[in-house]
Amino acid sequence: MSSPCVSHHQQVRLRAASRLPAPDTASFAPPALRRLRVAHAAMSAKAPLGVAPAEEGPGTPGQQTVLGQMVEDAAVWCAVHGLVVTNQRSGTVPGVGLVHAPFSLLPARFPASFFNQACELAPIFNELVDRVSLDGEFLQAALSRQVLNSIHWILLVPITKQVDEFTLRLLEIHDKMMSINKKEDIHLGLHRSDYMLDSETNSLLQIELNTIPSSFPGLGSLVSELQRSIYYPFYGRIFMFSFKLSLIFSIVV
Repeated sequence: MSSPCVSHHQQVRLRAASRLPAPDTASFAPPALRRLRVAHAAMSAKAPLGVAPAEEGPGTPGQQTVLGQMVEDAAVWCAVHGLVVTNQRSGTVPGVGLVHAPFSLLPARFPASFFNQACELAPIFNELVDRVSLDGEFLQAALSRQVLNSIHWILLVPITKQVDEFTLRLLEIHDKMMSINKKEDIHLGLHRSDYMLDSETNSLLQIELNTIPSSFPGLGSLVSELQRSIYYPFYGRIFMFSFKLSLIFSIVV
């Protein structure tokens, strides 16, 4: 799920008028006080009951036939409309092997309360990441730390920059910029916060906050177009077989 880009000076919040309510009086509170209120409200948001795990089953032969046709049509649609990624198994020649990007064949229900909760939390996480990114000494120290001490135990962990080559290169570039006191007045953060619904606790759980989500946003809008294009031609047969839109059929290659 994409989240708006927010600096510690300004919060840019994208809201759809048809989905999100108008701000209440708490929205005009001082920034620090409002952050506390928003965080408390978001973390204590109550979601409607009934979030259940997706049902699974082999289905009847007729259902499997329809599903197979939908999968085949979806794969062709992806190739025609550019919903593809490089196939790493196709060899070393760039651009030769392509395969459809991972997608869900049918849309899944997502409760509005959880969507609103994620929107409320996004600016808070964005500001946290922004402030951490501006503390160069903390970043260098945190990603180079090897020993974690506690009163009752000592845990040895590998140094991040030694086990992650990508992070190592970023830290080297960052260290060079710090040594020459190179700073920029303009900061842009592209953050993607990933969530999943937990059926046991009926809550929204954050999986990760990604600060380099630049690969798939352009493909995201194509997925909804794919689902509309695939769903309507098969609507009659889907309805007849009592398919549920809450089921997610993942394409696995």
